[in-house]
Amino acid sequence: MIKKHVPKMYHLTFGPHESAMTIEDGDEIQVQIPDCDGLGPDGKQLDSCRFETGDGSINIANPVAGPYVINSAEIGDSVTINIKNIEINSKSGRTGISARQITIPPKMFVTPDDPENNQIVPEKEFSWKIDLKNNLAVFQCKNITEKKHIKVDLHPAVGCIGVAPENSQFLDGLSSGNFGGNIDIPDLGIGASITLPVFLKGAYIFLGDLHAAQGDGEIIGGAIEVSGTVTFQVNVNKNDTIHWPRIETPDQAGIIASGRTIDEAIKIAYSQLTLWITKEYNIDRWDALNLISQTGRARPGNSKTAICTIDKESLKGIQDG
Repeated sequence: MIKKHVPKMYHLTFGPHESAMTIEDGDEIQVQIPDCDGLGPDGKQLDSCRFETGDGSINIANPVAGPYVINSAEIGDSVTINIKNIEINSKSGRTGISARQITIPPKMFVTPDDPENNQIVPEKEFSWKIDLKNNLAVFQCKNITEKKHIKVDLHPAVGCIGVAPENSQFLDGLSSGNFGGNIDIPDLGIGASITLPVFLKGAYIFLGDLHAAQGDGEIIGGAIEVSGTVTFQVNVNKNDTIHWPRIETPDQAGIIASGRTIDEAIKIAYSQLTLWITKEYNIDRWDALNLISQTGRARPGNSKTAICTIDKESLKGIQDG
């Protein structure tokens, strides 16, 4: 039976907030979440009283539902969150751009015939029509000479997902780390799972920031931001201590890591993936690294987060004898 949850309150921080719902190992929950700026299905801002941070300040960014406190989760365990379904309920999606958001230096867009304007990043919001029937997001270009449309396939995914951080910290909804957080990995869609460390009894699971589609890196500073419902199932892995989030899809297994730079995040993720395969398949560490070196893939999430993966087909090549 699915437990349905319409939160009265969304949090703007990951941390040991009062429990929104106490759940058991194996429970399945369906929750409604607004978009990254707190807009509901009608495109209107939810009332400010529905957003709360650990310190009482209000700065609406990536509101998350939760925390979901798991009765049997203890420090030293890990928890797996299986994404069963994502349903978009927005009729339109939004992507914003500004000099603060963009991840590429404006000077890199300079061309010989337009040396000045290409250095200016506009304060702009792009609106996408969500066509659920045809599984598309549609954007009308502002072309000077003729009308053009861009269509992209919908690949809904959860941008923010995590547990309460170490040392009972409150970290804002833009943060990421070994607790998960604002990871912005487009792989975390229907059929995917993420496994997170438990730093506090009960784990305290949060999720939000629903994307209709997103490329690697969120280079414009955002995805196609929408509201919707997410159905997920939790499983507790007793005495299974991990150090960074693990992600699995039907085809891939990987590690998500954050660092001061993307380069550092990739190094952490690849090293943790090596240790995971070493333990899981009982092979030498350097043999595992050799396999990953030939078959691994590294991709950015947000500005300081990366995912490093290996195809599960490659792991089938590890055989006895």
